[in-house]
Amino acid sequence: MSTYAKFAAEAGDQYLESWAPAIPAAPLADFPTAQEIVDVSFGFSQRLMKQQHNFVEKLIAATEARMEPPSGKSATPARSKSASN
Repeated sequence: MSTYAKFAAEAGDQYLESWAPAIPAAPLADFPTAQEIVDVSFGFSQRLMKQQHNFVEKLIAATEARMEPPSGKSATPARSKSASN
């Protein structure tokens, strides 16, 4: 093979390799198992539900404290005669 043909073939190979570089195979150890996926997903869901539960409990406590009647007064307002008829 002439020097030119060798040079052209090498340049062509280099050009083609730059467009489609070899992709290394991913090792199987990097992928999670099905059990790991389930544990992580449900663990997150459980933490989220616990946080939401705590928030709602605090919200209920805050609204109940505001809705308590003042001491010494009845919780329901007195009805007028026109309202009861």
